[in-house]
Amino acid sequence: MTYNPKLRCLYPASRASAARFILLLTTLLSTPALAQYVPQSSVGAANGVAPLDGSARVPRANLPEDMVNLSKLGAKLDGSASDQITVQNIYDNVLPSGSVIQVPHTSLWNGTIIATDPNKIETWIFNGTQPGAYPPPVGDGDLTLSYNNASFYAAKSLINTKKFNYPASFFLWNMDKNFLGPWSGNYQQYSASNSVAVTGPTSTGNTSAIYGKLDSFGQHPSAAYDVTAMLETNRYGQNSTWGFVNQSYDFTGRLPQAFSNWMEEGNIKANGYDWMPWDSKYYNAGVAGGRVGFYLSFMPMDLWNPADPTNEGNWRWFSNKPVHSLDETSSPDTRKGASVVKITAADGNTYTWYCTKGGTTGVTQPHWPEPARFVGKITGDQLEVTSLVAGSLAADSYISAPGFTIPLKIVAQTSGTTGGIGTYTLNNTGGNSKSGGMFAAPQIPDNDVIWSFGNTFDLEVSHAFFFNGDVKAATVFGGNSRIGNAVLDTSGFKLDSKAAAIRLAPDQTIDFTSRASLKDNPDASTINQHTLRYSTWVGKGALAYTAGQKVPFTLDDDGNATFTGHLTAQLATPASSSAPCTAGTQQADANYVYVCVAPNSWKRAALSSF
Repeated sequence: MTYNPKLRCLYPASRASAARFILLLTTLLSTPALAQYVPQSSVGAANGVAPLDGSARVPRANLPEDMVNLSKLGAKLDGSASDQITVQNIYDNVLPSGSVIQVPHTSLWNGTIIATDPNKIETWIFNGTQPGAYPPPVGDGDLTLSYNNASFYAAKSLINTKKFNYPASFFLWNMDKNFLGPWSGNYQQYSASNSVAVTGPTSTGNTSAIYGKLDSFGQHPSAAYDVTAMLETNRYGQNSTWGFVNQSYDFTGRLPQAFSNWMEEGNIKANGYDWMPWDSKYYNAGVAGGRVGFYLSFMPMDLWNPADPTNEGNWRWFSNKPVHSLDETSSPDTRKGASVVKITAADGNTYTWYCTKGGTTGVTQPHWPEPARFVGKITGDQLEVTSLVAGSLAADSYISAPGFTIPLKIVAQTSGTTGGIGTYTLNNTGGNSKSGGMFAAPQIPDNDVIWSFGNTFDLEVSHAFFFNGDVKAATVFGGNSRIGNAVLDTSGFKLDSKAAAIRLAPDQTIDFTSRASLKDNPDASTINQHTLRYSTWVGKGALAYTAGQKVPFTLDDDGNATFTGHLTAQLATPASSSAPCTAGTQQADANYVYVCVAPNSWKRAALSSF
């Protein structure tokens, strides 16, 4: 027990000690020899002990206040240096951790605690306005609440507390089975918080539903980075997850005015070089500089395992380890522990396997088979395999494919090559017809744990940027800035053998025409004066260069080049008939045409006037 002289009461050190204290006090007050311990004159008296009611409980009126007023603890709150010392003494000696302290609106105290205690967490409620552009949050890790000009203000100062928490948090745990999603015509989102702003027809100025501001004074660029808005999406189930969705609707039915529908805007105002021009990394397309307008990063998901907060696992298999599946728990905290392992199979590829039935893993690691890869179509309970890429299918194997959240087990093969192309019966209906690339693998028993095949471990992303919509866009990417390196630089990418830096469909055009010649003559024949495209309209498929309505040059798929103008070559004479050359090379000077007929062998024909 701790005696608080300001509040004039005993504080239990914990809930357990509080329960023991009440039990002891109940026993004492019901004992005939009570006077031996507590004089009856002190029961209910000032500086005495609290009485008990008819239920042997301390009345509410005799309990310590849930909220204490700082001015009633001896602080004058006049802003003086001496009162600052008084507040410090109250903080050190009177207020236990967990106190809720009210600061009256007449206070001139600015909220400063000279020596803070990171192990003491308090809640401070200011009924008035704290002075300064940055009202100082009280304490170290404490929560400060205030009402400033009819606005609610929540603040926290972190110094040495080492407790990662927020001034305010919102939490929503959605288990509603009656809420229909977008495929039922409902695009409303359940949200942990909702912020709405309305601009009235008579308003002037800017309006925003959410405003965030970050003032960064940190000096540790190699160890920390500051973010104005941080969004994080952790996907544990089969729902589609979108990191950020911004929808802008125009209900006016009118011509757009300036900036009327801008989805995103980003502005960087700074000065100086990003990379130094004399640095070897200057304009290096494979290195992100210190200033980047838009940055995307993709990497395989093994940097942090939710089931292993120490990062010891990295999705590795461990013996005698408790694991559970996503469907075996309903708590948001335990759901994060749904287990996944990454395994390298005999084919040299790394795959993920997820826990279907929880338990404890075995002493030795099980055998992880290579999954079958195939192209198939599922209709109802029928699987039609049209192409087998690797492995073989068998009864009791489970299908892994996009669009299926329920396990589909192969019951039997009904036709075709054993384990390959043919028709198979499944144990469940797949719903709507699905077709495409699929995996098949058996479930793996591991002591009392069951593992199911998930996917390949290596990450592949279909598009880093995708433009979609039944709308005519004048330009997908455009701008008017000065470019020092390239508008599009792919030299830093590592391309597969069949990948292309730029891919165009037949008859799509690369246009070298200045926009200035187009904007004033949208219907003139001068449009697309200079273009290059792979075309089919000139006959056999050929790369064609056009100028206006003419096609000066084509190069077809057989290597035949056609020029409507002149082919000009610089005059040159081989040093001798055995000068180095490659068969087929041609040269000419004022008197002869020279042809290399074999390696390092020239012949010539004389020229004459006509």
